[in-house]
Amino acid sequence: MIMTMHDDEEYLFRALKVGASGYLLKNAYDEEMLEAIRAVYGGGIYIHPSVAPALVREFLTKNEVDEKINSYELLSKREQEILPLIALGYGNKEIAEKLFVSVKTVEAHKTSIMHKLGFEKRTDLVHYAIKKKFD
Repeated sequence: MIMTMHDDEEYLFRALKVGASGYLLKNAYDEEMLEAIRAVYGGGIYIHPSVAPALVREFLTKNEVDEKINSYELLSKREQEILPLIALGYGNKEIAEKLFVSVKTVEAHKTSIMHKLGFEKRTDLVHYAIKKKFD
């Protein structure tokens, strides 16, 4: 299937998600349409060059998020216990009380979590935890 659409990233992503193998803009020339049809018919893909950068950006962003989600497995058991509590808004003292450890221990684990996941700010850690969807 080849889609002819607008120069809008959202249309591109939707088309690809539903199985499009080609993407042209509405104002594509006849030669370009033939090129796209040949490419797709031959088992390949065709993406209009003006929307290709958006596709690459989306791929790289998704890849980065997936890597961080997968890096959750690098966390120790205790770090995996602490992360959802951080996401729920508990402070270091509250987390320490819940887990029967010292505040310094919580701070050390939080620093380790941020290092392992590549975050610099607590807010990044909270956003990550929300995306991870802890129960």
